[in-house]
Amino acid sequence: METINTFFIEVMPRRQQGDETGNGRSYLHAAHQLSYTQLADCHATRLYFLQGHLTAAAAQRLAAELLADP
Repeated sequence: METINTFFIEVMPRRQQGDETGNGRSYLHAAHQLSYTQLADCHATRLYFLQGHLTAAAAQRLAAELLADP
């Protein structure tokens, strides 16, 4: 009997150092306005949970070919 595995995939936009665009910047600003000034950075990601009779190699291939941004 095959094992049902669960893989956690996090997809985030490519970000260069010093890049402060996107949703993370607005969340950081809002947190600072709510007096959470200790928050230094924030960025948005997409999370996927793959579950099934998958190998690690199959999960990596799905992540690279289907879930990742080009």
